[in-house]
Amino acid sequence: MDRIYRLFPRRGTADERVPRLGLILYQQQKYQEAEVVLRETVQGQEKALGKEHPDTLTSKCWLGVALYEQQKYQEAEVVQQETIKGREKALGKEHPNTLNSKYWLGLALYEQQKYQEAEKYQEAEVVLRETIQGREKALGKEHPDTLNSKYWLGLALYEQQKYQEAEVVQQETVQGREKVLGKEHPDTLESKHQLNKLSHTAGVSAL
Repeated sequence: MDRIYRLFPRRGTADERVPRLGLILYQQQKYQEAEVVLRETVQGQEKALGKEHPDTLTSKCWLGVALYEQQKYQEAEVVQQETIKGREKALGKEHPNTLNSKYWLGLALYEQQKYQEAEKYQEAEVVLRETIQGREKALGKEHPDTLNSKYWLGLALYEQQKYQEAEVVQQETVQGREKVLGKEHPDTLESKHQLNKLSHTAGVSAL
């Protein structure tokens, strides 16, 4: 998970309110402890505020993130699906928090391919495309969160051997990250690495 942490230092959107103790544990990378605290928080908030209250859904989203960081991808998928359903109803499909949950769902689906069936990449592609479309509208095409989603879409396309599409997406990601983050930023360099990898793969497959 160190690679993920390095690539994505921004966790969630700016208006996400995370339970204090859960956030502290998460930032310390104590994901198992954070999971316990967040489960208790969700249970308490569901009783006191209701399952569809924005605060409850925020805690639930971060529970999904804590599960993801422990490689509990199936559980993370279920939690984020529930969170998306609640947020779409309470906040709307294009609200940044709803899109944030979709982003994490896309990552959970992507990571499951290592252990499960190929269809997970296809599901990840669909979810990430929806996330990008929403984030471009809500945040802008060059927002770091939008570019993060594009990076992962490129990976999902690559794993399905959709090399030309993946190359286009990663080119856009590189251009955006160079402009917003700078040419030497770790995220930009990682995107360039993936783009070079794609260019080589596409060249070999064309032989």
